[in-house]
Amino acid sequence: MLSGSALLETQGSQADVDGECETETVRDGLLFAAASSSQSAAQNASAALRKKVGQLAAALGKQRLRLRRRSTAIAIANQSHCHVGPDTRLLLESIAADAVRLPSVFVRTVASPALCAPLLAGLLQIMHDVDPDSRIMAHALQLALLLFKDKELRRLFLDMGSFDVLAAKVPLLRENLSLVLQFIEAATRITILPTCNESNSLIVFLQNNISSPSLSVLAIIANACKNNDIAKYLNSLPHSERFVRHILAYLSDPDINFLTIVHSLQILVRLTVDDPMGQKFFKESNIDQIWRLLFSMMEKGSSYSLEPVLDLLEETMSIAKFRTSLENYVANTAYIKQALIDCILILKAIRAFPMCFYSFGR
Repeated sequence: MLSGSALLETQGSQADVDGECETETVRDGLLFAAASSSQSAAQNASAALRKKVGQLAAALGKQRLRLRRRSTAIAIANQSHCHVGPDTRLLLESIAADAVRLPSVFVRTVASPALCAPLLAGLLQIMHDVDPDSRIMAHALQLALLLFKDKELRRLFLDMGSFDVLAAKVPLLRENLSLVLQFIEAATRITILPTCNESNSLIVFLQNNISSPSLSVLAIIANACKNNDIAKYLNSLPHSERFVRHILAYLSDPDINFLTIVHSLQILVRLTVDDPMGQKFFKESNIDQIWRLLFSMMEKGSSYSLEPVLDLLEETMSIAKFRTSLENYVANTAYIKQALIDCILILKAIRAFPMCFYSFGR
């Protein structure tokens, strides 16, 4: 039999245990409530964004219809800027802010069959008609760049003529130039630039601004030169030799970044490998230095940087003197063999799951 003091002690211990259990229960309940509240808030935000996207698609559709009724094709072509109503402007601005916070929700919403075509057509109409440096143009471009994460939306947007519209805007841009170049760069990564007046005008503009280029400028030129007709056109321009000398100068800059080197080499290979300047530059000793540079950079580079490197390797391997030089270089450098194997595995992962690596690129 327990004594009175022992009984009180036992009862006290049981009370402590009950108190601790009650505290844990309360804490678990609060954590569950917080998680439920957070999930509910996320669902509400997603639902609100979907509703706004639907409203924007409807508003842009009505605006395009009013334009058709009010104007002939000639009048539309001569119209300097399209008027976008204040409600539509506020809606577009709100969606642009929400889409940055919830990009996957925005892309999934636009990808639905009911919204896809009207919203993309409405955004393209804005890009075509509004002041190129306006805030509404910036919001439309921000949304377009997010939509480029989706393969089907990207293809549809390009099929609607978005490249031609934006390429024609480039010489007119100041504030929104960087966004437009990002859009064109993303477009030229997945499609061959067409041979047309818009492409030629774009190339002339970029060539004239090569003295202080952004990465997008070099990437666009490199991608554009996949089209042999555009490469020939660039070589035929009055200042083509000066342009090539600018590109060569980047390779000798010790502080230049990785992708600038890769895009510069892509441009040189596509422009000069068969002409006298290319024969002079791509001599054996320089080619060896290129391999050394690329593989040393590849060891330090991030996963998103590997695809253009491997594209460059694949392209140069089709050129006899590059192929022979690389075979010798790899044979004499043991760690390069493993680097190539690793790069091929990573490239397969990138191409199989591009959305997983998208954030590394920007």
